[in-house]
Amino acid sequence: MTHQWSGRRTGDGSREGFSRAFFALTQSWAAAIVVLLVSQFVLFTVVTQPLGTTERMQSFGWRLALGHLPTLVWALLATLAAARVYPEPHRHHLGRYLLACLTVPVASRLMDVSVKWGLVGTESLLVPSVAVLLGCFAGVALDRLVFE
Repeated sequence: MTHQWSGRRTGDGSREGFSRAFFALTQSWAAAIVVLLVSQFVLFTVVTQPLGTTERMQSFGWRLALGHLPTLVWALLATLAAARVYPEPHRHHLGRYLLACLTVPVASRLMDVSVKWGLVGTESLLVPSVAVLLGCFAGVALDRLVFE
C-alpha cells in the first residue's frame, strides 16, 4: 500500500498524489484569502470606520465590539471557507485538514503581530490573537459538526 502523499509515479517522474494534495491545499488557501480580504474590508467599512470614534475607542467594551469581535468573525469566515473548499479525499487526514483550514488566518495574524511588534501594547497583540484562535476553532467546529 502506498502512502497517500506519495501517490503513483507518472512517466515524467513526478508524484501525482503529492501534486493533487498540494493543489487541494492551495485551493483551500486561495478561498480563505479571498474571504479574509473581502470580510476584513466589509467589516472595516461597515462597522469599525463609521462607529469607531476616538471617545468610543477609549473604552475596552467598544474596542472589543468594534475591533476584536470583527476579527473573530473574519477568522471564522476564512477558516470555514477554507474548510468547505478543501476536497473530500483529503478531509479525512486531520493534519492536512487543519493545515488547509488554519494556515491563512494564523499566518495573517502572525504577519500583523510582526508588523506591530513594539508599536502597540499587550492588549493590541494578545486580544486579537485570541480572537483569531477562537474564530479558527469556531470555523473548524462549525464545519465538522454542522456540515458533516
